[in-house]
Amino acid sequence: MKTFCFLLLVCITNILASFTFLRSEKILLHTDHSDYRQGDTISFSGTLLEATTLEPSTYSKYVYIELINREDSVLCRQKYKCDSACFKGELFLETDLSSGNYYLRAYTRLMQNFSPTAFTLITIPVDNLSTTRYSGNIPSHVYFYPEGGHLLSGSLQNVAFEVKDENGLPVQTTASLCKGSSDTVYSNLVTDSYGIGSFSFIPDSSSLYYIRIGSHRFPCPSVTSVPVLQLNQNRERICYNILFSGDDTDTYSFMLFHRGAVCLQQKIDTAHRSGVIPFTDYTSGLIAGILLDKKNRVVSETLIYYDSRRSSANQFTTEEKVALLNSDLSRPIPDLALCMDSTNKLRTYLLTRKWGRFVWQDILQDSYDYLYKPEDVLALSGYVETESGRPLKKGHLIAINNDKGFTYDADILNGRFVIGVDDFKEGESFFLQAYNEKGKSYDYKIIMDNDTFPGVVNLYKEFSMGIKEPASSAYIDSFSIYHLPSITVTARIKEDIPSTKEFYGVNYLGEKEFENPLYPNIIPYLERMIGFEICEIQQGEDEKMSVNEKYEIRTTRGAALIGNSITRNGNTLVVLLDGYVVDTTWALESLHPADIRSIERLTPAQALRYTSLGFAGAILIRTKGNDKVEPKSKGLIYAPGGLSDI
Repeated sequence: MKTFCFLLLVCITNILASFTFLRSEKILLHTDHSDYRQGDTISFSGTLLEATTLEPSTYSKYVYIELINREDSVLCRQKYKCDSACFKGELFLETDLSSGNYYLRAYTRLMQNFSPTAFTLITIPVDNLSTTRYSGNIPSHVYFYPEGGHLLSGSLQNVAFEVKDENGLPVQTTASLCKGSSDTVYSNLVTDSYGIGSFSFIPDSSSLYYIRIGSHRFPCPSVTSVPVLQLNQNRERICYNILFSGDDTDTYSFMLFHRGAVCLQQKIDTAHRSGVIPFTDYTSGLIAGILLDKKNRVVSETLIYYDSRRSSANQFTTEEKVALLNSDLSRPIPDLALCMDSTNKLRTYLLTRKWGRFVWQDILQDSYDYLYKPEDVLALSGYVETESGRPLKKGHLIAINNDKGFTYDADILNGRFVIGVDDFKEGESFFLQAYNEKGKSYDYKIIMDNDTFPGVVNLYKEFSMGIKEPASSAYIDSFSIYHLPSITVTARIKEDIPSTKEFYGVNYLGEKEFENPLYPNIIPYLERMIGFEICEIQQGEDEKMSVNEKYEIRTTRGAALIGNSITRNGNTLVVLLDGYVVDTTWALESLHPADIRSIERLTPAQALRYTSLGFAGAILIRTKGNDKVEPKSKGLIYAPGGLSDI
């Protein structure tokens, strides 16, 4: 697969970095109802935003919408074009759909370069069935999330913890923080319905800490000497503080990100461990801070939500703010709308999450390789092999839309080609044929690129999980996604060329028309057909024409203007006599109607099966006594995924 790069301006050795970010997008998706029944139609609309600025995106012009079931299977995939970064569409729910929760997912090709946790995903309840979320009973696992990622001796730190049972269900309970054999540091630590609780304390490296729930003990992480990054908001300022161990003399790099874009970068040591950053020019969004060692390894990471007081911060609704924030996290936060009304609760939940849209090492590189280019036009791409199985080094490839008749061409270089085409709907197909640089078409094999779609990682499912709810197909722990299965959809190739619909007097004349001919040649018969006209060539009109050529058949359906040497004139139809190209003037003047069995106007896709000159189509004349002529050249009919109708 081809890659392309966006150069980054980040340099770890600089004191301050440019406003730098990895280009990506976010999608705000809205549906017309909050729940549905079988047989209903979901009407949805959306807005495509640049992920960092939250301004209308100018990168992608097309979005993908998928309906996903509880088993993480894609039931339906549609594609829509954005108009001024907005789109809308409809999706029908089959009448035999089982009751329960389904999910609507939205993304672009550009978004596929990053984690699918950043895709927009909303729940679609079907049959108004409310799913009961079961709570666990006996605690089996306790996960700890210290501020900055680890505990440091001698400094006050916030710690969140999460209690789950053996089935992964949250446990709402009361716990105690203890040290040593029986000393209680805190009692009555309460977890909420999602099993989340928190506490603050000063760790001591000489003590062992644990959470006690009933008779169960769960050890806390060990105390380390690695520095810890702390962030806080004070009105329109961000305050940072680095906690160091007493013997740490190393220098670190501190980077601060606002919605994934670098807004500060500087060197940190024990003498310059804290500071205040004015944030009056920034809007509300997720703030991420990372601390890097000399080898550019992340040693500490902290998230906070910056709540701006600027009037522009209210341009999004609460639901939209929730969607934007969750799409930047390693895991979405349940009931985030309620958390945003409580600073302490939101802060606690952010301790249990990490930055999720991309990994930090991606932005620390000098450049980033994007596997998926933003779709600003629809394109067909693939590979051309010769009869010996080697790539066709140089040549041209012609693509014709079988439904609209539009013709496109592109160069073939070392076997590869990419053709930009006009928008087409789902179900439309293209005829493709390859030629060498001399314009000859042999038995070349065209191999279309398969489509690759992201695997399903449904982290929202746990918020409404019942006993029988299946787990996600990807294995996910507290912070990382270890398995993201991609889905490859094989290129849809059709074997047969669409046949001409025989409308007598329009594009087909049968044998009965020539039983008692009234004319000495075929010109009057051709004049009855549509889609082309017979033109007399004036001397000097075309220097490439032979002096013996008097006639030319020109299409009236628009010229196929091909910018290479394959064809002389993109709007001229050729004449085929029993499948072979013959001189047009000779055919019009010399062929007697009594010898003809049929005349058929071929579309460009049909004509190119006979000759490489058939870009505008052809007139196929079959004579009596000859069997039906089979095409000699070989092309390909390709039916790519097109745009969905509204």
